[in-house]
Amino acid sequence: MITKTRIKKFLLTCLALLIIITLFMVIRKPWSITTLREGFPSQTWPASGNSTSQGNTDAVAIEQNNKLIATTEFLDSFKESEGAAIGVAKDGEIIYTYFAEGFSKDTKFNTYSMAKSLTGVLILKAISDGDIPSLDSTVDQFWSETKTTEIGDLQIHELLNMKSGIAFEKESGDVGHENETGKKDTALEFGPFSNLARLHVNGVDSVLSDIKVIEKDRGKYSYQNLNTAILGRVLEETYDTPLDE
Repeated sequence: MITKTRIKKFLLTCLALLIIITLFMVIRKPWSITTLREGFPSQTWPASGNSTSQGNTDAVAIEQNNKLIATTEFLDSFKESEGAAIGVAKDGEIIYTYFAEGFSKDTKFNTYSMAKSLTGVLILKAISDGDIPSLDSTVDQFWSETKTTEIGDLQIHELLNMKSGIAFEKESGDVGHENETGKKDTALEFGPFSNLARLHVNGVDSVLSDIKVIEKDRGKYSYQNLNTAILGRVLEETYDTPLDE
């Protein structure tokens, strides 16, 4: 017979186990304290977390009359993907904007992975200016601490194209091949205990010794945020300046 006392004991036991497991994970992965407190960065700015602002945060989008007509299929796809805003520019002129309900030209957005495009542009400019010799240049040419690591001989173009073979954020790449590390990670969901959370809180230097490169996966596309983080460090080493400056 199930009594209230037994139910209470069962619930207390479950709660105790949950606390023990959480404490174990926090001790094993201390960065999770920060990610548990901050949560996932919000869509609009200012956002929680280890983030930084760039440029004029008081600026708003340019208001203009649309010169394009979006198809119904396009807008349906936009809504299904839970998009917030679209902007189309041609020859330096904004020719189309569309905002989901609750957003407008005055909304300040958290840019998330736009940092990848900006970092890529800065890398290409560095090559154009001669500060980075070429796309074939390797990471250890700029970041001396990587000479004894698995990422030292990675070339700039491999990181830009997400074809570096790095196995850090998930078990296998988007092409479906097996990861030889045998480890699973839900980092792409930004779990508080994930490798991506660790990278977000502590920076790329903190994970340097743990980065694995699967040689047979080099040349195969796999979306890994770490690629961009490494490129950011290459820029910092090249110009002896923090990336956000």
